Amino acid sequence: MKIQKLIRSPIVVCVFYIFLIGILFGIKAFDTSLLLVGDDIHRQYWFMRSYFRDSILSGVFPWWNPYTFSGAPFAANVITNPWYPPNWLYVFFPLSLAYIIHIGFHLVFSMMGMYVLVKNLVGKRVPSIVVGVVYGFSGFFMARLFAGHVDVIAACSWIPWVFFAFYRLFRTYSFTSLVFTAVILACQIFSGYQTMAFFSLEGVGIMMVFFCIKKRSIQPLLSIVGSISIALGLSACAMLPIQQFVSLSIRTFERTYDWVSFGALPLSSLKQFLFPFQYGNHLTYTGPRPNFAEQAFFVGRVSVVVIVMLCIQSVVSLFQNKLLKKVQKTVPPIFLVLLFFLILFFGLWVSMASYAPIDLQKIL
Repeated sequence: MKIQKLIRSPIVVCVFYIFLIGILFGIKAFDTSLLLVGDDIHRQYWFMRSYFRDSILSGVFPWWNPYTFSGAPFAANVITNPWYPPNWLYVFFPLSLAYIIHIGFHLVFSMMGMYVLVKNLVGKRVPSIVVGVVYGFSGFFMARLFAGHVDVIAACSWIPWVFFAFYRLFRTYSFTSLVFTAVILACQIFSGYQTMAFFSLEGVGIMMVFFCIKKRSIQPLLSIVGSISIALGLSACAMLPIQQFVSLSIRTFERTYDWVSFGALPLSSLKQFLFPFQYGNHLTYTGPRPNFAEQAFFVGRVSVVVIVMLCIQSVVSLFQNKLLKKVQKTVPPIFLVLLFFLILFFGLWVSMASYAPIDLQKIL
């Protein structure tokens, strides 16, 4: 009996994911004479982490960076991000190894998040494990790994945890759930690349509308306002300096909409759902700008087929329940299918910008 409980334990699932990540990186991951490939790591992050590490080990907290131009804020730089605990790995480990541990941890964490989310949605263990693998090894994460987008990987590893927390909060409100959700969201904000937190909240907002309609109550709306307010309060120590720093950067200059929407997704790129190397790989890419990493979102052909099959099964179960006059005590599968397809549809439409029939991104 104890063995069966152990096998079903999330710890075993986590160990399985760690094993897969170990295979991904291989034995050379422990060779400190080698550095993980990644354009942003080689061009910028390495120097930032080196300065942070050297400063801390010499007993000085690096509030200021004297080496860029005539000097610039360091701790307030969103890339430096010393307030996120995993970033302190760069202090305690050789930088080449710290990058492997940092990225590996967040990939495992992302898979565990998706496992927990799907397990709570459908109640099935094996599909939940598979979905975790699909998410962690998706083209999005793997392409970002080659690009060296460490902060993007960290921020996106929190997405399933954010959805899980809000889903639980919307279903059964409690003060404990509210605080838990706020802490999870604050962690995603702390992790860096806050754009991903904004994207997560767009999806959560769609879910909130669904639950408001389903429950015929504004409680989900009040819950999301409360949790976001607490999360912003918890992360204010980092976000206020970052906001001031960014407001003085070139990213805040007035730009035309064509410049702002640069890198939008053309309709032809949807082929990459099934053919990831439609325009070449990260070295030979000749497709829509800016590059392979920014345009990659492959999740696997088998995954797409399985998703379609599960959707069909959900529709069939809906009609079966109506025929048998069964009362759904949990959230109906068709509800989840409609919810997440709407999020998918919204995300794709916005990402296409001017390539879409109606430029929703420009309207927003």
